[in-house]
Amino acid sequence: MNRKHLLYKNICIKSAAEKGRGVFAANPIRKGAIVEAAPVIVIPDEDIDWIDKTAIADYYFKWGESHFALVLGYGSLYNFSETPNLSFEADLKNQVMIFRAIRSIHKDQELTIHYQCDLWFDPVD
Repeated sequence: MNRKHLLYKNICIKSAAEKGRGVFAANPIRKGAIVEAAPVIVIPDEDIDWIDKTAIADYYFKWGESHFALVLGYGSLYNFSETPNLSFEADLKNQVMIFRAIRSIHKDQELTIHYQCDLWFDPVD
């Protein structure tokens, strides 16, 4: 991948075998580093039934007590793992989702999160 097309210098999108696309480390990432601070589009709770009928149904996050959010950047593309290497936290005030390395990550390693919800698919780890 040509580096000028990367949104961030330390992460990139590549094929993730039977998972489809995934986010990967383009460079080593140290434990505790913020990998991405992704802006979000907040979706009111009353719109979620409509959203669930669209192509973005598998890509939104719970946002606070009564909303959901579509996470932009690479944020909605991190694949699931039972043993993730990233954590994520909603910054409600600034409307960004913070993705942070919970251990050191090697170059070319897939970046994964635990979705913290009931899964609607059979996980591949």
